[in-house]
Amino acid sequence: MKTRKSKNKFFVIKIILLTLVLMVCMGGVVASGVLMASKGFSAVYVVVALVSIGLGYWVVQRMIALNSTWMSEMISEIRSGQVASFETWEVDQSTWASFIRGREQEVKKDLVGMMIMSTLIAGGVFAYMLQDQFSNMVELVLASSGLGVVFGALISVLMHLGNRQQLKKMKASDHGQLYFTEEAILVNDLLIYFNQMGAFLKQVTIEKGDELPAYLHILTETRAGKRSNERLHVLPVPPNKADSAAAIHIYYQSRLAPDRVLEIDDVLE
Repeated sequence: MKTRKSKNKFFVIKIILLTLVLMVCMGGVVASGVLMASKGFSAVYVVVALVSIGLGYWVVQRMIALNSTWMSEMISEIRSGQVASFETWEVDQSTWASFIRGREQEVKKDLVGMMIMSTLIAGGVFAYMLQDQFSNMVELVLASSGLGVVFGALISVLMHLGNRQQLKKMKASDHGQLYFTEEAILVNDLLIYFNQMGAFLKQVTIEKGDELPAYLHILTETRAGKRSNERLHVLPVPPNKADSAAAIHIYYQSRLAPDRVLEIDDVLE
């Protein structure tokens, strides 16, 4: 039977190979477009572009399927005990319902903030890109603002859908079932993993709350070269689990990732 570490290595190798194929597909589309723009229409260029698009679509679907399979296997191993949990929590229906309501309100607030911020950023980028195309400042502002709103709304909606998907997985049951393992936390159907697969545990804190006495904040980070992406996961601490939450906090504090550039060996570990 393959170990979790060996499964992770095979998964990463497959994703790297598929990513390389996807880059080739993107290159085929771009090259076909450039050649048709410079040399004129050709059926060969069209065929290359269509084949590249079709193959690229298959690669993306394959990557999604692989990721889904990996996560399903990890969830199954945690629930069955193959991946050992050092602590488990059961959150009653009333407490869980209160927590979910609070998270839904936060997601709605985040959508408004994301939309404003992404619209301003996109508008600024378009204004810089289009400044030579407009001699009239009013026209430049109107054009960049319109494009900023469209792209800002698109980016915000995509991020919002990701947050909603997380909530959906947490709402898979009318009560909360949490498993805490060395490199992952399972919250009903939501898998939070770190210190593996390019994801790292960056910060763990216990914060006071309104609906509940306390919340466990888990900040994870994915790194690619010098770029990184952070995600905050908020978990409810049941009234009778204060001591357990403190122990979990101490344990995960000892497993925080160092600040360094992600190398390929980190992903393959």
